[in-house]
Amino acid sequence: MKKGRATAAGLAVAAVAVAVVVNGASVADGTGAAPAGQGVGPAQARGLGRAVAAAMSVAAADNPFMTASKAERAANRASTEWPSNVSSVRMVPLPRSSALAQMGEPDAVVGDDQEMVLFQMVGEFSLRVYPHPPDVDGAPINSPVLLLAIDPDSGDTLDFSMRQEPVSLTGDVSVLLNRRTSRVSLDTDRSRSKLKVDVDPDRARRDYSLTIYRVRHGKWRVFKKLTTTGARDLGKVDAPKGTYRAISLPGAKLAGSSSGNVRLRK
Repeated sequence: MKKGRATAAGLAVAAVAVAVVVNGASVADGTGAAPAGQGVGPAQARGLGRAVAAAMSVAAADNPFMTASKAERAANRASTEWPSNVSSVRMVPLPRSSALAQMGEPDAVVGDDQEMVLFQMVGEFSLRVYPHPPDVDGAPINSPVLLLAIDPDSGDTLDFSMRQEPVSLTGDVSVLLNRRTSRVSLDTDRSRSKLKVDVDPDRARRDYSLTIYRVRHGKWRVFKKLTTTGARDLGKVDAPKGTYRAISLPGAKLAGSSSGNVRLRK
């Protein structure tokens, strides 16, 4: 789990108009339930809007399906819809100390226990926004779960955590997004000379676009782009020995996904 504190200067997001509607209406892109809590006033609604816009921007910046430069440009535009690398979003307003406890830092001491909005986003994320050391193979830190504690008054992200499994949020939790996700698996064939790809759910009328990555000189590099074939959405790739992973790109109302790492031995 990667945890840290974000600097306000590096992560400040301008307050923008976001369609955050309470008391039974939809949020942002209209997918999922509305924020809980009856009787939210205009100022609180604007604060939720800032927080949602900030979360969208950080998620877009950490989109592994884009290059770093394209993700940065997308982050500057992301203010009204969740980017394609996010499959589900939950949020809960609570004091900062409680947010840190749910993020895995129960002993953290904060000088000002201000009201925050904690977001838990599930999808595919590559940590680009915050300064961080590289992981063991030198690639950016990748994670399927990103938690952000955002100040609704300023839109600043003050704390973050990257995890392999979602946490059980407690409090007045709202579901903002619940998008279907493709599932991609990568394996070797019986001869152990080729990579075998399978993407679910199977779609007879539409194929999936995939990118195969290989570790080269300690970093993940694009090895091959391909499209699945047939009703079962399968694919095979002849490749030299090495460590690989496959990423199914977002599309057709499905969020993208990443396989586990596979080592090909020849």
